[in-house]
Amino acid sequence: MKKSEVKQLIKEWILENKENVDEISPELFKRATDVSRSRGQDERTVKMGQTFFNKFKGKPLMGGVIEDIWYTKPQQGDYEEVGIKVKHSFPNAPVVPDSLKYDYLYYDVFFDEWKIKDEITRADARILSFIAQHINPETRYKSGGEGFRIKGYGMSEIKENSEKYMFFQNLETIKKAVDEMLSLNPQEVDAILANGHDWAADHISTSKDDVEEVKNFLLSNKAPMDEKLKGGQKKLDVAEPKGKITKADFDALRAMKKKK
Repeated sequence: MKKSEVKQLIKEWILENKENVDEISPELFKRATDVSRSRGQDERTVKMGQTFFNKFKGKPLMGGVIEDIWYTKPQQGDYEEVGIKVKHSFPNAPVVPDSLKYDYLYYDVFFDEWKIKDEITRADARILSFIAQHINPETRYKSGGEGFRIKGYGMSEIKENSEKYMFFQNLETIKKAVDEMLSLNPQEVDAILANGHDWAADHISTSKDDVEEVKNFLLSNKAPMDEKLKGGQKKLDVAEPKGKITKADFDALRAMKKKK
């Protein structure tokens, strides 16, 4: 599809009714929003997103209903995001502050991540999965609740291992993003970066230092094994445990790095 055709499609989407918009594939939607982003038409991108996700408005979520849902991919930003505004009703309260009346949820399309810290019901997970799948068919969020912390489902184990789970989940997200970027054409990437986008190279450089710092710390504190497990061997002598990694440990590492 030529750019002129995609441009025309953008105009048509804003005028078309919901039934026709629902037939637009995620691939066509992304291509059209890429065009509007390249032209700096951020408001048009948002309007297209509201139309594309319109079928989810009014759906029950988090004890309320979805009042608004939008999509942003700004020209001057390095993110692609779906936002949801959930409205809660308090029929017996005459005045309710907005902080209680509304909840906001965000889905990072590039990193395929819902920014939700709390546990949610399976019904909520199902709606959020459908929203993620609407724009990203390959999302890790499935309708069965995969990828979310579900209320009442193995909570004792989740609470005990939540920090460890998030640590490795973040590593998987980083690895996925790196693999996707490495699959791009190097010459095309160089051309994009040379067009006034030095911030991207700076972000990668900073992230590389942070990841390398954590890796070196973990490797230096890994308990050495005096014996290797073989067959049915159960006994394993290791160094005395160092305890879990804390923010203070990372701060100390950074302070040492700055002194060098």
